[in-house]
Amino acid sequence: MSSQAKSLRNALTAVKQKTFTEAINLLEEILQDPHSLSPSDLSQAQMTLVKAYQQNGALEQAIALCQQLLTQGDFQVQEWANKALPALLKAREPEISDDEMAAEDLDASQDLPKAGRAAAGAIARYRLQKRLQTLLLRQVPP
Repeated sequence: MSSQAKSLRNALTAVKQKTFTEAINLLEEILQDPHSLSPSDLSQAQMTLVKAYQQNGALEQAIALCQQLLTQGDFQVQEWANKALPALLKAREPEISDDEMAAEDLDASQDLPKAGRAAAGAIARYRLQKRLQTLLLRQVPP
């Protein structure tokens, strides 16, 4: 086993033990020489680094790396990043939680007939989608 593979294993162990700073240091060091890793180890290191950043409260770094993974790497990594990015963006801007928004919409729809309540639910989902799109558009580099 190469030293890079051992370092990756140590980083994965650090994440499991929730010592995220240690994991981040190991992963950043590993990723300085990405050509020394197998494609699967590289993917694992990149995705684990995003998670470690997030768990350590470094959301901006997690978001930046996740955005980078959207355009680089193999298809599975891009697909993973595409799913992870919205959650990272949402975690960064929790000004109104989904629960609060849903509660407001639910309170407002209680006086409506059944068809009106269904429409209010659809409107609430539409608002959430638009909010997420707005957050994503803010993150697209020019």
